[in-house]
Amino acid sequence: METRETITLVTFRDEFAGDFDRLNREWLVRGNFLEPADEVYLAAPRAKIVDVGGEVFFALLGGDVVGTAAAIPHSADVIELGKLSVAPEAQGRGLGRQLTEAVIAFARERCAVRVVLTSNTRLTAAVSLYKSLGFEERDCPAGFGYETADVYMELTL
Repeated sequence: METRETITLVTFRDEFAGDFDRLNREWLVRGNFLEPADEVYLAAPRAKIVDVGGEVFFALLGGDVVGTAAAIPHSADVIELGKLSVAPEAQGRGLGRQLTEAVIAFARERCAVRVVLTSNTRLTAAVSLYKSLGFEERDCPAGFGYETADVYMELTL
């Protein structure tokens, strides 16, 4: 019988900033998605996300960080789900869903009315996950998003 180690979700700790960069940089580089806008968050998650009212969630397997997602505030009532990443060796355990649900719960606790995100149609598993959680595709607002993003989605809370 297979035993699976317990996954624990925790909020931002400075000691995990390097893991936030590592996990996101891996998939962004692999998919040729890395942009200057990403570098801002990867270099300074505390200053650019947490200290401005957001949060970064980490999935721990044993003592290792194997997943991350950020709740990035855009206004008092809009939170962006960003920088969702799960290490290849930890995929298939529902971590993407758990991390996304943590961001949604964070947004609800702060009385946000929408959670928004950008993605890319090549990230089929991610887009399917978002749709399964109730996100709907919309036209991307001017000045929002990334050059490599071709999907903009919103979840009304």
